[in-house]
Amino acid sequence: MPLDPTFARYLLPVSAYEVSLGSHRSISISRRRIYTTPQALPLEGEEVYLVPAELDSSQGRQWVFYQVWESVSAAHGPGTGCDIVVCHGKP
Repeated sequence: MPLDPTFARYLLPVSAYEVSLGSHRSISISRRRIYTTPQALPLEGEEVYLVPAELDSSQGRQWVFYQVWESVSAAHGPGTGCDIVVCHGKP
């Protein structure tokens, strides 16, 4: 397994657009990964910050990275129930 199974995508800088959206008080962004190896059952997950140390700590394990963008004020506007989930990985 390569040192970085994402082939350097994991450590790409967050885009300026994502930073601008994340700076809105009405949008909450969480970044997580779930380990999918049989030893991780029940599924083991953790919050991540997209730093090199997280790749070191996951050596030899398979995982899926995902982000959840949640409208904090969704209960008060047209976005009710419309969260965005972005996911990549190999189960």
